[in-house]
Amino acid sequence: MFKSMMNYLHRVEAILFFVAASRTADLKLHLEDGEALSKLFFAMDRIKYKRLWPRYTSDMYALRTSHPRTWRELESGNISVTRSDIPFVSIGPDNGCEQLNLLMKVHNGLIGISNDANARQRFFLTAPELSCLASDFKTQFGLKSDEVREHHDLAPSTINRYNWQNQGLKNSSMSFFSIT
Repeated sequence: MFKSMMNYLHRVEAILFFVAASRTADLKLHLEDGEALSKLFFAMDRIKYKRLWPRYTSDMYALRTSHPRTWRELESGNISVTRSDIPFVSIGPDNGCEQLNLLMKVHNGLIGISNDANARQRFFLTAPELSCLASDFKTQFGLKSDEVREHHDLAPSTINRYNWQNQGLKNSSMSFFSIT
């Protein structure tokens, strides 16, 4: 029982380290823990990941010699998207693109214009500009404040909720693993 629990904890630890690498924009940790995750891909039979991840890591390490300038950029923290000075809030580039797409969305999105090429072109040319205008308008009148001092997960109510959930997990695991 202990061995299986430790195996599970090591798997969770590998995932948490990978998330930490993205959140802190740490290239070295990203690649090292990616190798640890690749073992999990093999164990869990994730065909795409187990086939593509070794190629990804070898290509990333090859950047050090083939494209040293790109490697230095990634090493300096440009492997993740960071829009704030708050620590541990960087996100991966794919999530950054999703956030940019969210800024361009309007009510009802592209309904009714997806088959019209000219309408799509007008939408994608004007949506970012309209989003910037709306953002400037809000900041001009004090309607939007980007002056966040700490991460939202550090709020007292969030910490209390996490503590309550952790206590529940602890109680249930203690009742499950108790030896009578």
